[in-house]
Amino acid sequence: MTRLLLSGYFGFGNLGDDAILYSMVGRIRTQRKDCEITVLSNCPKDTARDLDVTAVNRWNLKDVISAIRGCDVFISGGGSLLQDITGVKSLLYYLGLIWLAQKLNKKVMIFAQGLGPLTGKNSRSKTTKILNKTDVITVRDKDSAELLNCIGVTKQVTITADPVLSLANEDRQLLRQETKILSEFQLDGEKLIVVCPRAWNDNVFLDPLAEALSALHSEGYQICLVPFHLPGDLLFCQTIADSIGQDAVIIDRPLDLKEVAALFSQAGLVIGMRLHSLIIAAALGTPMVGISYDPKVEAFLRTVEQPCAGNAEQVTAGALMRTVGEVLNAPSSFSGRLEKNMALLSSRVDRSYQLLYELIEEMNL
Repeated sequence: MTRLLLSGYFGFGNLGDDAILYSMVGRIRTQRKDCEITVLSNCPKDTARDLDVTAVNRWNLKDVISAIRGCDVFISGGGSLLQDITGVKSLLYYLGLIWLAQKLNKKVMIFAQGLGPLTGKNSRSKTTKILNKTDVITVRDKDSAELLNCIGVTKQVTITADPVLSLANEDRQLLRQETKILSEFQLDGEKLIVVCPRAWNDNVFLDPLAEALSALHSEGYQICLVPFHLPGDLLFCQTIADSIGQDAVIIDRPLDLKEVAALFSQAGLVIGMRLHSLIIAAALGTPMVGISYDPKVEAFLRTVEQPCAGNAEQVTAGALMRTVGEVLNAPSSFSGRLEKNMALLSSRVDRSYQLLYELIEEMNL
């Protein structure tokens, strides 16, 4: 039995990271029944219950050390863990776990991460030093690979894709069956637009976004606002809903991936700022329009050939309406672009798992 320990931004009520963990656990369980999975989580009881895994409190140093000591392979990722834009403490936490696993002579894999930004000189030097001692590195995009090359990481880096993009057809069908969420929030599916905002800088995007959504609502579209990270995103959903009026729907409780998939599958369009709102939409074949707060959002939209309405600090209601109109007027065209690109992205995700399994096989020789 090979013991895997997964480290990421898990157990914080962030739908994107929950989807990553769901995808990783499901894929590994299906393909490698000889693997035992433990997860470092902010809410270990919830993680253990929801995914039927062993979960350890990521803040309890004694338990974390014990979990690392007891694993065979330490997996860091996916998500955007190695960055300092949200503060250097987060970067040092994840690098510290990798360093500890190395000191305890564990195999270490960086799994489909989106790296950066790394703005500080010290951040870059520490990342380079630690990652050069890892066993396998896969990243989810070209920009991450280029960053690692720029800061001096000489270990081979393989470009793959976000784990959520490889939801199998069976998974998609299963996820879409969770339709109770539609009746609970009185979503009839006719002309449904799902919107996933997030905080960014001075939130100047809120007024143009609310103006555009109000116009869409007046044209008969049903607007459903989904906070991907509770409670932080809920405030912005409420602000937008107040501008639209009482008919706007806010999902004001935590959702699991099945419920999100049901919403996104029913929608004709997803308007997203959160990267994983766009990734989940792509995995389910739902056309999207992005509002970019980070180059990774624009990079992903280019990859799946879906439009970006503009930067969050500069987007206008007019630009958003024009972009949304393009998609709503030709949905099959944008769905076709998604279908074309998803096959390639899914195969890239497979490469991350192949390299993990090869690492396991090397250990067992």
